[in-house]
Amino acid sequence: MKETKSKHIDIIQSTISRMAQNSFMIKGWTITILVGLFVFLQNDKFKNDIFIYLIPIIFFWILDSYYLWQERLFRKLYNDIIGNLTEESDLSMNITPYKNTVKFYSSLWSPSEIMIYLPLLLIILLLSCNGS
Repeated sequence: MKETKSKHIDIIQSTISRMAQNSFMIKGWTITILVGLFVFLQNDKFKNDIFIYLIPIIFFWILDSYYLWQERLFRKLYNDIIGNLTEESDLSMNITPYKNTVKFYSSLWSPSEIMIYLPLLLIILLLSCNGS
């Protein structure tokens, strides 16, 4: 395997790792912000306003899904490069050709997203119903 091909694979692997790390951090920030909202709004007249809690959940869900989508696109690029080890690498990071095969909505509704954000939505709904 040529040196440029090896470097190209390393660059893509580091990009995939960064996307996964971003996704992990977003999940942490979502929970941190929701807990902060609960704590700071305990004695506030808006504490049962569901929209205050829905906005960060929806925002972070979409952002997290975007990073998951990007990670999946780069994995497709990685697999194509690994599949053609004999060809010389052009060091391209172009993931546009894969956007037809990996759709954003598949990331939005992936199990890793649903298992975090759907329970948060249910908790918010239950707490807002009990608090009224």
